[in-house]
Amino acid sequence: MIDWGRLCEMHRELGEPEFRTILELFLDEIEAAVRRPAAAGTAEFEAQLHFLKGSAWNIGLSDFGALCQVCEALAIRGCADQVDPATLAECYALSRQVLMRDLDRMLARGRDAVA
Repeated sequence: MIDWGRLCEMHRELGEPEFRTILELFLDEIEAAVRRPAAAGTAEFEAQLHFLKGSAWNIGLSDFGALCQVCEALAIRGCADQVDPATLAECYALSRQVLMRDLDRMLARGRDAVA
């Protein structure tokens, strides 16, 4: 569900305050897009799915990113009606919940592995 290796790498590269700022920015942007999906079948809908996929993978939300990839492919093939925004929202909410619940513990474990 979460690519902890990606998040630990980001944390090492950015440092603590910048990491938290960037993570919150990505989460806020993803949440805004999930809450207000573009109309299915439009170029904006495809672009939104592409944005969600890339953003999710950037911050280690691997399951959500994979779901967005499948949805984006459906939209590109003209099957946007098969994309369920509620499913996307549920997957994002669960991914965010797991991320926030386990983040500090996993970052500490990542720091211990590097030390």
